[in-house]
Amino acid sequence: MSATRTGPRLCWPPIVQRAAEIVRSYDTGVTLRQLHYRLVSEQLIPNTRSAYSTLSDRTATARREGDFPSLIDRTRSIHESYHGSDRRRRRDGSRVSGRRRRPRTCSPSCRTSSTTP
Repeated sequence: MSATRTGPRLCWPPIVQRAAEIVRSYDTGVTLRQLHYRLVSEQLIPNTRSAYSTLSDRTATARREGDFPSLIDRTRSIHESYHGSDRRRRRDGSRVSGRRRRPRTCSPSCRTSSTTP
């Protein structure tokens, strides 16, 4: 199915299914960008920001539901939040034991002390 910016609405379930087939066909990790361009080259989605964003949303939802393989992201790193409650839970509902503390660092704005003579 070919679509243009003003063309028909995309039917996403078969597109996501094809996307999963593409990801599973690789021996290495696949980025969202690679997947997007593969689908564009197969004329399943247009080469637009909107299609890229929707592909991201749809594949993320499918991954959370366990219906889509993981993608890799070479540009971002995941940082664990140290704010709020430390009562984290695993996917199976069990609690994560132990407490991780962020090392104390001083930001440039707090290095100058108001108590300095």
